[in-house]
Amino acid sequence: MKNLLIKYVFLISVAFLFCLCEADIDIHNISNEISIQPSIIIPIGTVKIDIWDFLINNKIDGFAADEENNIYFQETDTSEFKFKKIELNVNQAVLVKSISLYPEGVLKILPFSEFPVKTDKGFIDLGFNSNTKVQRIDSLEISKASLNFKISEFSLERLKPSNLQITLRFPEKTIRKLDGSSPDIIFSPTTLGNSTKILMSNFVLNTKDEAKGIPVEIKIAVKTGSTSLILDENSTITCMLNFDEIDYKVAYGYFKPEITDNQMIQKFINLNKILPNGRMKFINPQLELSVASNIGSYLSFNIEYIKAIRMDNTTVEPVYAWFDQHSSNSMIVNMEEKPKFPGEVVTKLMPTINQNWGETNALFESEIMPDVIEYKFSVSVNEELTRNDRTPQFITSDAMIKAFLKTIIPMQFNKGTYYVFEGKFDNVFDEVDKALDRLSKNNINSSSLILEIKNGLPVKSKFIIEVLDSFGNIVPTDFIKVYDINSAEVDKDGVVQTGRESNQIVSISVTKAQLKILRGAKTITYRIVIDSEQDDSKIQFTKLNTFDLKVGILVNGRI
Repeated sequence: MKNLLIKYVFLISVAFLFCLCEADIDIHNISNEISIQPSIIIPIGTVKIDIWDFLINNKIDGFAADEENNIYFQETDTSEFKFKKIELNVNQAVLVKSISLYPEGVLKILPFSEFPVKTDKGFIDLGFNSNTKVQRIDSLEISKASLNFKISEFSLERLKPSNLQITLRFPEKTIRKLDGSSPDIIFSPTTLGNSTKILMSNFVLNTKDEAKGIPVEIKIAVKTGSTSLILDENSTITCMLNFDEIDYKVAYGYFKPEITDNQMIQKFINLNKILPNGRMKFINPQLELSVASNIGSYLSFNIEYIKAIRMDNTTVEPVYAWFDQHSSNSMIVNMEEKPKFPGEVVTKLMPTINQNWGETNALFESEIMPDVIEYKFSVSVNEELTRNDRTPQFITSDAMIKAFLKTIIPMQFNKGTYYVFEGKFDNVFDEVDKALDRLSKNNINSSSLILEIKNGLPVKSKFIIEVLDSFGNIVPTDFIKVYDINSAEVDKDGVVQTGRESNQIVSISVTKAQLKILRGAKTITYRIVIDSEQDDSKIQFTKLNTFDLKVGILVNGRI
């Protein structure tokens, strides 16, 4: 009788989908000399590693793709650099004036009558413009201020403070009310020895020409009560005058703002936690930086340093970005524009910091992957632009600089990058074992382990398998367990060319003894190792990159 050689193909793939089907062979028109049983085909499935689906399905935040399908990691951040408010009453002195009510001799004032108004002039020293090289205040738009007036000595015992009328008169060129009303303040003190707090609001205080304060004229009008008064050269009123609170909206002049916030920003780039099974040597990390200012002065934004560090391992040396042909870790970027009026904001878009301007490719070159990129910035006045400026400079009470940072890390890698995809599949050989029961052991001529591979990744890979028994122990086998997989063809940027995936079929002989061992196995574990150690080409991952793999056993037998 002729023996008919049948090839039974049992496809055992690394996949999540398992299905079983039985294909019957039509024997009605076959010669009577041939005895044949139905062939059993077990398609267990296929695996497809899709880079984009892997990132999305694992809910890995921060990844995006551009119009050309290139994948990149991105995080944005906004940092505010607030400035110290100008402290306007730190160095001021209290104005003390002793005013004689009648220095000419002796004068009797009848009840319920007035006597001549007395006037004296003084200067409220606010302590402004003591060091105009650091700060010069030309004028202030003040939202509110508190002026203290106190009668410290009063020689007329019969006269109540309420019988006094005080007028404080400021020159209009010095204090100008925003509503156009007079800046004069008229009031009567309530007590002796205690301050009368006078609230002022919405006015402009002018201290140009490096004035240290403001002049004031004090007028005192007195009206007697029910008794007469005798005035002589000893009849005096001593008053004290000072500001204890000045809240400004805008200050005009020259300023060197001081930052109150910490200048250091730590950006956690936890790619070692997001993608834990690998080592990423990114070729072109980027920082897009724009700076917005509401300060009416020409400023320089200073990049003190950018460095990659490992927070949980202080023994790892930090790696710095470099500028000016590897001569400096810092860079000064001048802001050529300033706001023209309070409320306006100007924005400066900085050059992108990358492998060409900053040598950022070195940040991830260390063998231990960093988890933080640390930035340190500062702000200074651009002296040259300020010196030649003929327009007013100003600073507001809410003065700040906002830095808008966008950290972009394209999935483009240097040589030495690797990543490992791992998985296991249980009960893989159950159906195979049932199928092999259809064959007599003596009718199996040969068997082979078949790898059918379509690699659409821009890098070489390795496929590594282990076979485990029901207890999780490795089943001893003598066939090869590590297989090299060629890279797809890439262009000069490391992008896989359309239709140029690598297709391979690898056949590994399996002895009858090994096949018997496999029939008792329970689980296949696998690792797909993406490794560029021996690859000098660039590596750029895109949304289109996939890796397809089938693992099967080909059994040649006789029925």
